[in-house]
Amino acid sequence: MQNNLWLKQLLTLHLFALTTSIFAHDLLLEKAHSTANTFGPLANMVILPAKTGNSSNSLWTNNNKVNHDTLEDPYLLGAPIFNTPDNTGLLVELKKVKKHLLGKTILSTTNLESLGSAIAKESELFTDNIKVIKLALDAIALYESKYGGLFTTNNRTKGGFDRTASGYELENLMLVIMQSVIDYSYTEANLVAYPQLFNNRLFKTSSYFPGSVAPPADAFKSFTIKINGTHVRKPGTPANYETEDARRPTGCYLAPGSIAKVTVPSSLVGIGATILVGAHTWDLTKKPTIKRMDRVTTKYEINSTTTTIANPLGGGVYINVPYQHHLGILNITLENVVRSPYYARTVANKTSLSDWLNVERLHAAPWTDIETDKVMMQVPTSWIYAFDGIEATMNDWDMAMDAISTLLGRPLLRSKTVIYMQVDVIKRGNANFPGYPQSNVDYDPYFDYKGYHSSYLTDGPRNERGYLTNVLFHEQGHAEKIYKFKGEIESMINFLWVAVHNKKFGVELNKAFEESFNGYGISHSIEEAAISWMITENFRTGNPMSSQTGEYRQEFSYQPRGHAKYADLVRLFNWEAIEDFYANTSKMWDRGEINYSFPNRVNEIPTDDRILRMSQAAGYDLRPLIHFWGIHPIDSKNLEAEIQNNKLKKSTAIYDQLSYYKTIVPMDNTAFRNFGLEDFSETKIQKSSYYDHVSQSYYPGFLKKWWNDYDAAEGQAAVNQIQNILDLYFPDGRPEVDNTSCSEVTPLSVKSSSTTGPENTLDDNPTTAWASKGDGEYLLYDLGEVYDLCDFEINFKNGQTKLNYFDIEVSRDNQTFMVVKQGLSSTKTTTTYDTYSISRKARYVKIIGRGNETDDWNNISDVKFYFKQGNNL
Repeated sequence: MQNNLWLKQLLTLHLFALTTSIFAHDLLLEKAHSTANTFGPLANMVILPAKTGNSSNSLWTNNNKVNHDTLEDPYLLGAPIFNTPDNTGLLVELKKVKKHLLGKTILSTTNLESLGSAIAKESELFTDNIKVIKLALDAIALYESKYGGLFTTNNRTKGGFDRTASGYELENLMLVIMQSVIDYSYTEANLVAYPQLFNNRLFKTSSYFPGSVAPPADAFKSFTIKINGTHVRKPGTPANYETEDARRPTGCYLAPGSIAKVTVPSSLVGIGATILVGAHTWDLTKKPTIKRMDRVTTKYEINSTTTTIANPLGGGVYINVPYQHHLGILNITLENVVRSPYYARTVANKTSLSDWLNVERLHAAPWTDIETDKVMMQVPTSWIYAFDGIEATMNDWDMAMDAISTLLGRPLLRSKTVIYMQVDVIKRGNANFPGYPQSNVDYDPYFDYKGYHSSYLTDGPRNERGYLTNVLFHEQGHAEKIYKFKGEIESMINFLWVAVHNKKFGVELNKAFEESFNGYGISHSIEEAAISWMITENFRTGNPMSSQTGEYRQEFSYQPRGHAKYADLVRLFNWEAIEDFYANTSKMWDRGEINYSFPNRVNEIPTDDRILRMSQAAGYDLRPLIHFWGIHPIDSKNLEAEIQNNKLKKSTAIYDQLSYYKTIVPMDNTAFRNFGLEDFSETKIQKSSYYDHVSQSYYPGFLKKWWNDYDAAEGQAAVNQIQNILDLYFPDGRPEVDNTSCSEVTPLSVKSSSTTGPENTLDDNPTTAWASKGDGEYLLYDLGEVYDLCDFEINFKNGQTKLNYFDIEVSRDNQTFMVVKQGLSSTKTTTTYDTYSISRKARYVKIIGRGNETDDWNNISDVKFYFKQGNNL
């Protein structure tokens, strides 16, 4: 029955297909070592089954497969009766392999394939049968003495080979045997019972990956390292991987072939804590190209204060602390290991810059652990032994993680690092994937990096741009398990980039948004994202943005317009609007008021509830803004009542922004084409194909569909839809602040774009003025802090004789400016001041001159500003 169940699981695995593109979906998140193993051509595929208990023909103690789940051995547990394994067939098969390698009986390729299949089916017998283990190790040694280690310089597999390629039958067979040994034979029971069999026994492929290092000269020398033994739930909505073990580096490395001992405090014994040898826990079984052994780590459950460990490939040594244990700082002692480069800035360990430069980075082990309380990574030592700037890099990484945690309403210090990154010879998936570790960066073990390699891992995120860094934050967005509107599964996650680069690294908001998704060659400002949405048929006909997948119907995913609403929200209401929303969401989760975690509801949070709570956090009715960006209320009447009950105000900022969007709609075919040509060449557009659906993704096929048909009627339809939104949510027109209780505020300073004399506009003297010739010349006023502005007044020098034209923009930070009104003019009816409503929160006000009715001169004598008392921020 167990075998039948396994077979059903196998068939299900092969029937399941996950749609991917340049980024991976988070509908299903793979776990480390969660898949079965395949060797040889697909026609002869054999899966090494993941056993979890006693079989009819074998006993086993510890399975280093399937995320190294510990298996029970009744003999070791003291059971008086146990089955004797039948290993006759496996012994015969292994003897055939040995004779083939000795040249006594040459096997055909078909025979080699059959042997690999048969051995894989009996791989659990490698657990506890000394004859099987010895024959397997002998066969491996024979192969390596004759051909060298797999993937090494003198072996025909150097550089890897296709898993299904013919001509590699012997190599596939040896991988089956080697994998069976690692997965099943390297148990603590075997290491203790047969030390002579395992001591100094290494796989020569280890010189390639994970890399070679000499064993310690003194096998009895020990090192004591501190680790953080606490891994408990922290407040807030949960991220993925949060409840999995916390991996704590020891800064020590087990040389291939060595047998080591690890001594831990009694508090770690018997609670599910484990010792991991090797950091690369992802199973690469699914990779079509084999570039290293699929599974390269061993894991040992801590059942006593001293544990014996080994791995024929070697590897860094880690302590896995199980969830919901508060053990404090623990001392771990390791014997017969070597030190590996280790940079730490954690609650348990702190590495000084001097120690890094003069001690840590010079250790010879092939892999380096770098960790703070917020970030962890493993990089090849060949990348860092000449790396000086580690402190600046890790400062930037910590800042980036703080931006993400603050954005999502999570504590700055979590129980595990926010992100865990790892380099490998090949990325783990057929696309890019989230994960703990996230493993989407590869390296070449044979390349001489000369002690430093420029990568976003080593350089940090501050100045890194482009595809790979976008991937990192995109996949981290998946890992964060962010609550989203339906359709945003592959879009909202890109907004992490914006928070990191705008808040922490000072990149202007619109620029940060523009850089947040470089995939597929689309790099849009917020305005361009709005245009890409307004020109669609769905927008023009008043439909929501499409979340339907397949045939390019999806209008959110992998398109800047999918997460532009959040950038718009921030520039209109500042970061607190979205940060407070997610902070409140976390508080509601902690109080048990919401739970959208399963099954995968985080990707389709109830629409009206989310709109209401976002509005509450902003302090304004956000329905018109969110409606514009393609998310329509489900129950409009009920949501309206909730908005009224919560006394949420109508936003002048939203009104102005939507009014501005009307002015940038492409209004003819030429404007439509010019917009598309900013992103794609006409050749690419014309060569593309499309599906004849109402909604389509913003890619060349969409542009081709409308290349000849979009014109003035389509442009006007888009403008009309914006006006419909304004009429729906602002039936009384632009909401303006009651100016009966407004007070004057004197600007801190003023400057002009290109001429002298801007200070004349603040001296309240009608005989002096600022004069500048040219459309676009401006005055910029700094009010000193953010005010809730009511009105401003302008006294034009020639106010009674000419109409003067200008625009008004405002900003909170002097980086991101928003249009308040365009095409304003003087009244030509007063000798003193004309009054104009701003009704916006701002610190900076920009008056942009557009000339006058006879020429392009701008002449302003004086300007005054007024704010609402008690409302300045």
